[in-house]
Amino acid sequence: MFRVRIHGRCGQASMTLAGLLADAATRDGWSAEAAQRFGPLHETQPAVTYCQLHDGPTRPIEAVLEPDAVIIQDGTLLYETEVLAGLRPDGFVLLNSPSTWRQLNLAERVAYLRPDRALAVPADRLAWPRLGTVPSSAAMLGAFAAASGLISFDAVAAAISKRVVSRVAADHVETARDAYGFVLEEMRRLAPAMA
Repeated sequence: MFRVRIHGRCGQASMTLAGLLADAATRDGWSAEAAQRFGPLHETQPAVTYCQLHDGPTRPIEAVLEPDAVIIQDGTLLYETEVLAGLRPDGFVLLNSPSTWRQLNLAERVAYLRPDRALAVPADRLAWPRLGTVPSSAAMLGAFAAASGLISFDAVAAAISKRVVSRVAADHVETARDAYGFVLEEMRRLAPAMA
């Protein structure tokens, strides 16, 4: 079982990201489910979604209290909620931000993780040139595929192509590819720091 918790704000398509992740995982042979924790659904309110991947039959999804991975779509949530609560020491976190954890003066919050497992991904910046907006779902899905190694980029591309309007699907796929490459490079760059 691999459990993912996604933190965003209402209107940031966190459920879209969870659904894309479940779709991509299914394409690579996993059983996967996505769900959202319902609460106040006002724009800008924090929203939490979950995705679980396992190799057995489909199971009901529950709130993910001890995630293997956390995806943070809005960095301001780090100052409002405990988005890292329960994150396993052998897990990883992806933060949608052009600034590193150190630049944000938050390195101590992720000091218990390996350096290559606490990654800041400039997802909005990667999305802007092609999409003209900053929906980070495709970029964060590509980033997750690279960081986890659990799903292939082909599955990511297929999931996006199925769920996104065809006239912009290719741009979303390329945005995901950019984030995938970015994360692989960051992981290579940070790996020597583990020695």
